[in-house]
Amino acid sequence: MTSRSTSVRGAVRRLATGGMVLGFASGLLAGPLTSPAAAGGPAATGSCTVTKDGNQLGATITGFPQQTLFQFFALVRYGDGRYDVEDGFELFTDALGEAFTPIELPQPAARYPANIVGFVVYHDANQNLRWDPDTDPTVLRAQGIVADCPRSVPLAPK
Repeated sequence: MTSRSTSVRGAVRRLATGGMVLGFASGLLAGPLTSPAAAGGPAATGSCTVTKDGNQLGATITGFPQQTLFQFFALVRYGDGRYDVEDGFELFTDALGEAFTPIELPQPAARYPANIVGFVVYHDANQNLRWDPDTDPTVLRAQGIVADCPRSVPLAPK
């Protein structure tokens, strides 16, 4: 099963086989608002790098178990009010417990600030390529603003 992201105004739509819509008002993500990173555990950094093809939004995780497979969920809000989401893609940590992933979103990365409203690293317990806060063990929840490019910013525990 593959997962892809799409953008809509007023709601975030996450598409995979059997599509799913996640509506929002002021609270964008459900579940507890704590993170192991708050206690000096796993952490994430949001970044924008300039490439030959344009700006690339990404995230780096550190302080995770070594050589372990995780999935991630990213919810990004752009300066013009649009949202994008990416979910179910794999992150595999190296021997240092670190990994980088581009956040492949359909919106032009030139539109900044890009507010990473939610970045979640989880184990996909039911293997449906979607973050299910009530089912999937969540390792990290974080957020932050990448104001321009190039730039790296720590994502704060959420």
